[in-house]
Amino acid sequence: MDPFLSRTLHYIDGDWKLRQRCLEMPYFPADHTADMIVQGLKDMLSEWDLAEEKLSAITTDNGANVVKAAALNGWIRQQCFGHRLHLAIDSTRDGRDGITSRIVHAPDHKTHNQRLHAVMKRLRECGLMLNPAKCQFCMDRLNFMGILLTQKEIGPTEERVRAVVEAREPQSA
Repeated sequence: MDPFLSRTLHYIDGDWKLRQRCLEMPYFPADHTADMIVQGLKDMLSEWDLAEEKLSAITTDNGANVVKAAALNGWIRQQCFGHRLHLAIDSTRDGRDGITSRIVHAPDHKTHNQRLHAVMKRLRECGLMLNPAKCQFCMDRLNFMGILLTQKEIGPTEERVRAVVEAREPQSA
């Protein structure tokens, strides 16, 4: 697979609507060190005539190289929600870290019970046991690793939203 580095601009317009634009997704064959990523990001800002002082934050995955790149620039870094959700779900799979968490979801109670029964059967077949003190069943809302899961949506918890809303105002002009 060829390496690319996506650069997307997120902003709030004059009508307070969240907007985003993919600025570029250039081929990035160089070593993906923090220093190379810093240079690539600074080059992009320059090419698009975007003032670094007006940058409020960058959103990245959890790669040590991009975390370090943000730190080297002194930029506020936000973790990508989609990436965190993927990591949360992936960490529950067999064979990697063992089974640490299981979420059984279904559109209705009957299907939920069928799926729950299948999970319990598989756990029994593998000789695994559940800790009843850590089990929760038939939840309408679930806070899973900082992500709010409901019957209708997946999103940030109220605490995470409040942290963004109450974040300090950028001091640069």
